[in-house]
Amino acid sequence: LIEPIHEGILTMVESGIPTIAAIQGAAAGAGMSIALLTDLAVVAENARFTSAYIKIAASPDCGGSWALARLVGRRKAAEIALLSDPIDAAEAWRLGLVNRVVPTDQLYATAIELARRIASGPTDAVRQTRTLLDAAPHSSLRDQLRSELDSFVVASAHADFNEGISAFFARRQAHF
Repeated sequence: LIEPIHEGILTMVESGIPTIAAIQGAAAGAGMSIALLTDLAVVAENARFTSAYIKIAASPDCGGSWALARLVGRRKAAEIALLSDPIDAAEAWRLGLVNRVVPTDQLYATAIELARRIASGPTDAVRQTRTLLDAAPHSSLRDQLRSELDSFVVASAHADFNEGISAFFARRQAHF
């Protein structure tokens, strides 16, 4: 069961397409792991997270250990995974596990609005930005600067770049 789920997770993360989680209620075990792998996470005020694995005598799967350590650091990740204490929405936001906490009745509208904003942006630049952010934790500054330069050169040859620059100088909203 785990291997096909892991393949789906890799497909999601490696697709280059930005991902947004909209979470209300409990996100435990694999649900928490998958939510942590998304680019943005919006949660309802009633959201609660728990690693849960240790409580069933298991270790994390679905990328939970990988994402958690990158989001909060190794020591805090160990506390969350080994103690498996519940984390409410406010604490999840404070820890950087989620981007926004909203009233439950605004959860899906907020997530859809974020998706629309990203989708209306420059597709290639969005994809390049995701790639750079994914590489940053294991790149040296020198290597990251080279990757940023290479990415910028590619972006500058795209029609979206011309539109963005024109809109900037004309002091108007860009239309991609």
